[in-house]
Amino acid sequence: MKCKRVMELLLTEYIDERLNEKENLEVKNHLESCQGCRDYYNLINKEVVAPLRNAREVTPSEEVWQGIRNKIIERKLAAQNEGILARIKDTLALRKPVMALISVILILAIFSGIKISEHASYITVRNYIQEKMTLVGETENDTETFNGNGFGTSIEEFLL
Repeated sequence: MKCKRVMELLLTEYIDERLNEKENLEVKNHLESCQGCRDYYNLINKEVVAPLRNAREVTPSEEVWQGIRNKIIERKLAAQNEGILARIKDTLALRKPVMALISVILILAIFSGIKISEHASYITVRNYIQEKMTLVGETENDTETFNGNGFGTSIEEFLL
């Protein structure tokens, strides 16, 4: 058994004689072979155990016991309430990243929609301009419609 484990057991189960036979034998064997743990055991016996051997048993009054019971009940209720609040906080904490992700996706969708509509508007304008240029090109080639002072349409003549 390692020294660290023996020292833990010396402070707890070994002093209270709560070890099973196997562990008790292992601790005793270790104490016989390890001077450092034996010194630690003697120190614990001298400083911790010996003063308590001569202590008399004191029974607290009913009023003290009632105060202890009330504190235990208060702490249990507080722990339950903290448990509920912790669950609510955990739920909200989980929702924050999800909401952030949804917001980012919506923003991207909106901006890509604007780009698509801008592209669609660009195509519409480009088609309109091409159509008008084609009309102008056809008109310039048609010498009968053009009389030198304009296209010779009735609206032109009306306005001029």
